[in-house]
Amino acid sequence: MNNSLLVLDLSVICKDVLAVKLDESTWKLYAKAYENNEIGLYDFIIDLAKTHKGKTLEEMKKLANEIKPISGAYKFVEIVKKKGYDIAIITKDYSLLADRFKRILETQYAFGSIPFFYDGKHAGEMEYVMDEKGILNAIDSIKNNYNKIITIADDRAYKVLDKISEIIVYNGKDDIIKNTSYKHVDSPNILDLLKYL
Repeated sequence: MNNSLLVLDLSVICKDVLAVKLDESTWKLYAKAYENNEIGLYDFIIDLAKTHKGKTLEEMKKLANEIKPISGAYKFVEIVKKKGYDIAIITKDYSLLADRFKRILETQYAFGSIPFFYDGKHAGEMEYVMDEKGILNAIDSIKNNYNKIITIADDRAYKVLDKISEIIVYNGKDDIIKNTSYKHVDSPNILDLLKYL
């Protein structure tokens, strides 16, 4: 185990969303409302989950396995590890996707919203919601293992970590995160983040 931890918002290294593949039109509707600060993150995740009721675990796994990292993600993760960081992948999306990326990128941790399945099907409910409270609780559970924590994210949900982590905003999505005093990196090349680690 290393002394430093990188908390990596999955949307930094992956532009696809499992929830989109399940129901794109509904996701766009809720995502727009969230980005415009019309609904909170908890309600966004809970309401979206209701629209996925009846989706099978196998169907969701299959869709998750089709999602790939962006160009440069493997190299980015490899170099970050060589710099002495453990990596925690975190996403507001389903944990199935976070777990897939943990496997293929060989990171130490993965956290995501956990759906409740009944008889092999999504029950339209959640066991764990990766809203602001969920994000903080996830990183709180491992923070004492590290002397240094850096978070790279693109939306306001991760502001909740600024008491325990340095935050780097990568291609910020919403006005709230764009107007913070955090370090901001706007670039199409994820490798440009390496100079800040």
